[in-house]
Amino acid sequence: MRHKVEETEDDFKQFFTLIPELACIATTDGYFKELNGCWEQLLGYTTEELLAAPLLEYVHPDDVALTVREVKNQLDGRTTHGFINRYRCRDGTCRYLEWEATPAKSGLLYAIARDVTERQRLTEALRLEELRIKTVLKLSEFKGGLEELLDHAVQDMVSFCGSSTGFVCHYSENDQLFTSHAWLRSAHFNQLIELNDTIPLHAAGLWAEPVRQRRAVIVNDYTAQNPLKRGYPLDHIELLRVLAIPVFIDGCIVAVAVVGNKSGEYTESDATQLSLLMGSIWHLIEKRKKEKELHESHERLRLLSAHLESVREEERLKTSREVHDELGQMLTALQFDLYAVKSMIRSPEALGRLSQMEENVRSTIGTVQRIAGELRPKLLDKLGLLAAMSRHSKDFTFRTNITCRIEFPPSLPALAPDCCIAIFRIFQEALTNIQRHADASEVSICVTEKSEKIMVAIEDNGKGMHQKSVFSNNAFGLMGMAERASLCHGRLEIFSNPGTGTKIHVEVPIPKRDNCDDHTGHQNT
Repeated sequence: MRHKVEETEDDFKQFFTLIPELACIATTDGYFKELNGCWEQLLGYTTEELLAAPLLEYVHPDDVALTVREVKNQLDGRTTHGFINRYRCRDGTCRYLEWEATPAKSGLLYAIARDVTERQRLTEALRLEELRIKTVLKLSEFKGGLEELLDHAVQDMVSFCGSSTGFVCHYSENDQLFTSHAWLRSAHFNQLIELNDTIPLHAAGLWAEPVRQRRAVIVNDYTAQNPLKRGYPLDHIELLRVLAIPVFIDGCIVAVAVVGNKSGEYTESDATQLSLLMGSIWHLIEKRKKEKELHESHERLRLLSAHLESVREEERLKTSREVHDELGQMLTALQFDLYAVKSMIRSPEALGRLSQMEENVRSTIGTVQRIAGELRPKLLDKLGLLAAMSRHSKDFTFRTNITCRIEFPPSLPALAPDCCIAIFRIFQEALTNIQRHADASEVSICVTEKSEKIMVAIEDNGKGMHQKSVFSNNAFGLMGMAERASLCHGRLEIFSNPGTGTKIHVEVPIPKRDNCDDHTGHQNT
């Protein structure tokens, strides 16, 4: 009988060693009783070492509580299926083990574990990849300014790595200077470190390591002796675990991102995914910077264009007055002189010549009045936009024999002088284009007020044009019309097709009353 028992035990041990997974038998007081050879191969400890110490000493500290709870479940008669914890290896790394175990029997625990480290790493990498994409998409839709965008990026960066604190510093490779920029609210520095403070590379401590090494730096026990431990800048927050990465743009380090105090250890997967995240975020920030610079450039050009237009209008007004007042008065005086001379001459031939001169002077006076009116219609300043448009329409019909059908409201709300001038110049340019290019016989002009906007529609029955030609590079007149509308924060649309005529639609917002001049207010036609 004893011989059979010994044979059975030998058979069991032989079978035990053949199991390709990590097989074990443990006692209820927390020690391994039997282990197969897979344990030595995976963890690097000898079997004697593993049997001599409590098994919880080899469990990762962050997983001890979960492991104790699972063992208690076995002691209570429950089966373990798919429980995962981490065991520490001799070389300092950790391996993820997935457990299958039966309920405790006769004071012993029987279990098999498999190494699922690579599976866990892949699962975590896929999770982080998905989270990274969602984070970048969310930030790409953020409508705030650059500062607010980076503040949100820091919060997302900390959450992304499961950390409790984090911050971002700009870095200049030319000056070797860090500039503190954004940090999570939990990252409280003393008052000696403030936003936009500069710290030289030699005094930056931990911040400088990703720059010196040009790669991610991981320290999972900052309190212990570590060759990567170089201290903090003065008055820095305390860190226990740290992941710091350099952010590259076109091969240059432009920032350093730091997360800290994660509950578990930082891994190379964390570093890789954080580097990818911050790279994407920084490209987004650079894009926003360029968009901001472009917007500011456009705004400067708009202001310059508005200023030049104002100067042109002032020059037109001055020239119009000089032409009308000085040249017009001189021609009128000349006309009276001709009348006087004519009364003193009896020669029929001389009288004929004088009559011709008189007619030329009268024609020149009309031309001067027309030029002065085109430079700056007096009606626009005296009676307002509608009266000026109405008079110009009548003059246009008289000169071109093109019928103008107008539909104007009795009056308009107060408009800023610049807006009145812009609308009139668009209207003036539109009629000029119709005369030159449209081959039209009729033009309809409609002015309406709706939804706090002044809307002007000008439509002809001419030959039209291809829509792609509307804003071609050489359509300077049309581009000028669109620019005038944009200077009033309005917009201009042109619709045309060959054989169907052309329609120009202008919308200009009505400014608040306190921003307007009263002389362009309610006006009668």
